[in-house]
Amino acid sequence: MEYVYSNGSNTMNGSKRGSKLRKNKVKQIFQNILMLVFIFIIISMFFNVSLGKDKLTTKTIIVDSGTTLWNIANKICINNEDLNVQNVIIQIKKINNLQSSMIYEGQELLIYNY
Repeated sequence: MEYVYSNGSNTMNGSKRGSKLRKNKVKQIFQNILMLVFIFIIISMFFNVSLGKDKLTTKTIIVDSGTTLWNIANKICINNEDLNVQNVIIQIKKINNLQSSMIYEGQELLIYNY
């Protein structure tokens, strides 16, 4: 069974009208999702700036015999309970362009001042 809707001079059958309504609904949902993604990106950028990651200063340490990244990160975390040892290791590796966790005696490493 097919219905015909009349809107003044424009007439549209039920199946075409339903299809058009579905397309508009999908388009509206897609636009809403894009808007939410955009808002999330903007908020993320704001939090990165407000946390002051770029404002952290660094200091250089010289690696002693038998020292590991875990030892260094653990000492940092003992003084700051808000930090996580694994995350500090990742940061040390990143700012020193280390591909692995291997460090050697006499090596100079940059670490953040927390």
